Amino acid sequence: MAVFSLGRDGMATELSSMTTGQAATCWISRVGNKVYASNAGSGSLSGYRTEHGMLSSLGNTMTGGGTTDSAVSPDGRDLYVQTGAAGMVDAFRVHANGSLTPIGTVTVPDAVGGEGIVVS
Repeated sequence: MAVFSLGRDGMATELSSMTTGQAATCWISRVGNKVYASNAGSGSLSGYRTEHGMLSSLGNTMTGGGTTDSAVSPDGRDLYVQTGAAGMVDAFRVHANGSLTPIGTVTVPDAVGGEGIVVS
């Protein structure tokens, strides 16, 4: 995970970086100053707070296997994670301190191995 500053000339400068310690980190969803990275190989989300270009870890939250994508509700209260190994979507409540609480899981028919989620 890394935070970059983009200059007027288009040059990116790294401000901060941290490893997730997880396998196959891919997709990121943002909720205010918090970001959650999906770790497909670990079945988890890695959470981070960003302040003034610096990252601080919020820890890891377990999900179903094959975490492939995520999306945030328009009000920023809920985070939905597509877990492709079993074709499910895990839902989490996002708290002000960045912690996540599981609020449900739904099986999506014929979604095993699928990638891509949209919340409206």
